[in-house]
Amino acid sequence: MVVVSISKVCLKMIKVLKMIISLCIDDNYFEQACAVIRSIEHHNKNIWLKVYVIGLNLSHENIAKLVTINTEFLEIKHVSADINAFQSFAVDGHLSHATYIKLAIPALLESESKVLYLDADLIVTGSLQNIWLTDLTDQPLAGVINPFFERNAAIFMKAESNYFNAGVMLLNLDYFRQYKIAEKAYDFMLNHKERAVFHDQDALNHAIDGNWFELGLECNFQTFFLRKFHRFSADMKNKILKAAKSPTIIHFSSGMKPWEQFDPHPLKSRFLQFYNAKKKTPQSTKEYLHNLLRFLYVKSYYFWHVKL
Repeated sequence: MVVVSISKVCLKMIKVLKMIISLCIDDNYFEQACAVIRSIEHHNKNIWLKVYVIGLNLSHENIAKLVTINTEFLEIKHVSADINAFQSFAVDGHLSHATYIKLAIPALLESESKVLYLDADLIVTGSLQNIWLTDLTDQPLAGVINPFFERNAAIFMKAESNYFNAGVMLLNLDYFRQYKIAEKAYDFMLNHKERAVFHDQDALNHAIDGNWFELGLECNFQTFFLRKFHRFSADMKNKILKAAKSPTIIHFSSGMKPWEQFDPHPLKSRFLQFYNAKKKTPQSTKEYLHNLLRFLYVKSYYFWHVKL
């Protein structure tokens, strides 16, 4: 017992870095969020982890389950979000009103000055320390570019401003509060819903308008990098292939997800390693054939263009 006690004390002395993370979900993405949290803990054992699960009408059962994921160096806190603030905003496909909760993070996490926001359709495959330690003194966030975006004028951004993917964001909450970034994004959604093709992501990019720190592709390795591989420059293709070999975060950002039977993503096993729920299967013969054909087509594309 003495040896165990001393070991724990030593571990606590070693774990000096504290990381704050947030996920925004409803019940539909609860099991996926649990997989994300497990993957964070697995790959970041040298860090104190505090994870805020910001829930939109989470069931009492799921809230209780969150406690079971806690470990000595992983603290999970449930925060409830108000659906009334987002109910008038549009949703489609795999996106629900929970996607808009990230606009409320600065207000909901008022005691925090910085947080790493993560979508629930991704998996962490490496240490998050380098992302967390990014210097954001004069910028609201750090993220990864969302390439081929050509709608700057439509969402009132400068022509030269780069557009980021909102699935992985290191947020400078003090900056957000000082310059009312979230409020500007929310106002955009209220007044220009028809322009927000990519929902909260468009709204945040409008509010920030290019003033963000660009992280490497490995920090948010989006499915889009693989699905549109043939459209990239030779230099970008090399960066994508390099990131694919050792991604820090794999973001399953297309309509096909790794918890579905026919997801063709070549790295989906990384997600399934931490996912404890059943896979989603087609509910009809028509859906089965459609998904099978889509699977075969995309797999052929990956093999031909990406050699994956």
